[in-house]
Amino acid sequence: MRARSGRTPALGRESRGTNWLLGQPGLAAQSWDQVLEREPGHLKALYRRGVAQAALGNLEKATADLKKVLAADPQNRAAQEQLGRVVTEGKKQDAGLARGLRKMFC
Repeated sequence: MRARSGRTPALGRESRGTNWLLGQPGLAAQSWDQVLEREPGHLKALYRRGVAQAALGNLEKATADLKKVLAADPQNRAAQEQLGRVVTEGKKQDAGLARGLRKMFC
């Protein structure tokens, strides 16, 4: 539902932001899910859900959301930077897993 001005109604915006500020990325991600159910192409919601998923360690979900943002807006610098951080974190996790596996089997 949109307000007459064409903007998304403010109802709920504060709680999504508050969840994030209170260190509750899981609740923030769920809130952004609700926005995206109503407006699947809402780029800001996709970006923010991607950031929340990254904070939760859900790197594949974060990557998917950020790539959707960049597919629609290739010049989105914030999404580019966040995707770079997610990719870097994924490489760190992969390297840590590889080290752990080598210790187990060597």
